[in-house]
Amino acid sequence: MKKFIIIFVVCAVIVTICLTFTACGLFGDGGALSKNKTSTITVYNESSSSSYDLTIGKEAHIEPVFKSGYYLTGFFDKASGGTMYFDVSGDSTSVWQKDYPTTFYAQWDEIKNLETMKWDGYYDSDYYLGESKTFPFNVSKPLSMNAVQGNYDKSIEIMFQIRISTEDAFAKVGNDEKNDYKIEFCNKSGDGREAFATKTLSTVGHGWHDFKFTVTCPAKIFKGDLSMSVCISGRYRNGWYTIYMKEIRMEIRFI
Repeated sequence: MKKFIIIFVVCAVIVTICLTFTACGLFGDGGALSKNKTSTITVYNESSSSSYDLTIGKEAHIEPVFKSGYYLTGFFDKASGGTMYFDVSGDSTSVWQKDYPTTFYAQWDEIKNLETMKWDGYYDSDYYLGESKTFPFNVSKPLSMNAVQGNYDKSIEIMFQIRISTEDAFAKVGNDEKNDYKIEFCNKSGDGREAFATKTLSTVGHGWHDFKFTVTCPAKIFKGDLSMSVCISGRYRNGWYTIYMKEIRMEIRFI
């Protein structure tokens, strides 16, 4: 009887230890330690490759890549087609799982197929131009950001559209009166910006005047904070005028 009690106690201690270790994740797939296990993956970018150790159960990140003439569309489990596991920024599409693939491929598309970057500044309301006004433009879409960062040596075309109306402070502007406006495209949206392209517009008489034109510039103007700005100022020939602008649109594309 005494021997049986000793065996029972020893077995109970062993079971207790095993249960404790299992709860701590030292045995089996459950527990805290299992959640911290890693998975090693290989990412191929054409002729090169990189390896990453990703923590299972957490969101993962790998470094985005860049290619001249192209923009990254994501990282997939196949060289063509397949399922995307990392987006263009290198962030995983979900928390990492132990049954996920371990080999991934960067996929690309030509920048000529990139959706035009559009900006509608003040489309629905008039804006009073009592003095020069600067409108910022920021590249925010990940696909566009990747394209810009990988193609600083390329050129972009900017299409700019605006409606301008000039009225006298007391009466309408004469039919033959002319006013000029300077449109400056700058390399930054804040202090220290410098104009890389300038366009002069002229209006004659009152009422709304429609303008649409294009300028070209190097993509490297976006280098740094991926932003630019458009500064609009008026030069008034006679009297005091009230100048309004609206339907300010801008589209940027690679050429």
